[in-house]
Amino acid sequence: MVTLDDIRDAALRLQPVVVRTPLITSPVLDDLAGGTVLLKAENLQRTGSFKIRGAYNLLSQLSPEQARNGAVAYSSGNHAQAVAAAGTMLGIETTIVMPEDAPAMSYLAAGGLSFADLREVFQSLNKSKQIVAVSMSTWNPELDKDRRSRDVCMELLRILIGE
Repeated sequence: MVTLDDIRDAALRLQPVVVRTPLITSPVLDDLAGGTVLLKAENLQRTGSFKIRGAYNLLSQLSPEQARNGAVAYSSGNHAQAVAAAGTMLGIETTIVMPEDAPAMSYLAAGGLSFADLREVFQSLNKSKQIVAVSMSTWNPELDKDRRSRDVCMELLRILIGE
């Protein structure tokens, strides 16, 4: 179970890294919903999405040994970019694997490898090396328990109370 302390810890880890994004409203959505709809502008984050929060939060909690071994992620979009950016910020080598039909911009932004490159990557990795597979698209209760980003909740509450 995620506790308030878990959320506070994530917020502290992410404070120097993420942008405190604004809440915006849309009269059209308000009318459709019959009330106020608040939108969190996470597209303003350095990688263009909220995924930097979870990627950085997870990678920043790796042990020194895990960090030395690097991280591998499979994604063709925002998750790939977030893992690559977080790894760069933390000095952790990342390998991003993408489908061959991934958008060119995503491929370039994340420095990805296609499935065709995957065999070469795994052959070149030291077999005794344990790497961290970073996949937020596959829910893992152990990682979700304390490593995925929950700080956006804290940020949202602070905005709503005017802090």
